[in-house]
Amino acid sequence: MAPRAQAKLVRVLRGRIVDMAVDLGAASPTGGRHVAVELAAGDGRMLYVPVGFAHGFCTLEDDTEIAYKCSDLDAPDCDRGLGEYDHVFAAGEIFVCHFDGFVEKRIKFMPQCTDPRIFHPGADRQGGGRGTDLVFVGNLRRVRRPVVVGAVASGLPLRVYGRCWKGVVPDAALLDGAVPNETVGNLYCGAGVVLNDHWEDMRRWGFVSNRLFDAVACGAPVVSDAIEGREALTGGIIRSFTTEAELPALLEATLHDTPAPAALHRAARFDTVVREADAARARLAPKRAG
Repeated sequence: MAPRAQAKLVRVLRGRIVDMAVDLGAASPTGGRHVAVELAAGDGRMLYVPVGFAHGFCTLEDDTEIAYKCSDLDAPDCDRGLGEYDHVFAAGEIFVCHFDGFVEKRIKFMPQCTDPRIFHPGADRQGGGRGTDLVFVGNLRRVRRPVVVGAVASGLPLRVYGRCWKGVVPDAALLDGAVPNETVGNLYCGAGVVLNDHWEDMRRWGFVSNRLFDAVACGAPVVSDAIEGREALTGGIIRSFTTEAELPALLEATLHDTPAPAALHRAARFDTVVREADAARARLAPKRAG
């Protein structure tokens, strides 16, 4: 804390950790949001924790060693801890099972969700209905995205929205740049198939992508990599793959399937479930004076 607040650069010398940072800035656009990443010795990854962020970690192996580079000298009198809280939630069931017991209060599972104001079967602004293209919305971030690689290999019509894809997908399929979130529901409603895969850390800890919730809420056909917990959360209406070799045939079959009326019914039911979950989140949110 001020006057000796520190920024930190964290890496692991031996073992593995889950490293976490929370934005404490009341006026920050990301205030209250957090990031959690797995760091391991030799993986070349580090986490930068800016001034104004709370920081904590949990070791995953015995005899783990961590190195910090700090922007100021250590000042214990300025340290503060976050010990008082009403609830502890995590969006991955594997994560919950592993870390429950590491904190005083029991960790509860609360999956990621969608925004039903943006993602719903009626979000198709053009009114054109389901299209004939494979659609992926997301950034490359210098990590291989198997579902996009498989989509390119399939030769099927493809649209990729996001950054850093130049040279990875054909120019004709690329709509480079940021996509406003309020327009994504329209893209999913007009997609032939929505594509999804998970970062390795998300798959390992069972964090089901919010992209799946968004696409299902729009009633869009989805092809995704396999991840534990997906079936229970999305009602088994998403087709999954385990290897890139499966993708061309799976994508073509999904693209040419006639949408079942039950799919839209399930999407509407899923939208209701999401609204109920959002209402529960609102009840749990701390009340602010004024």
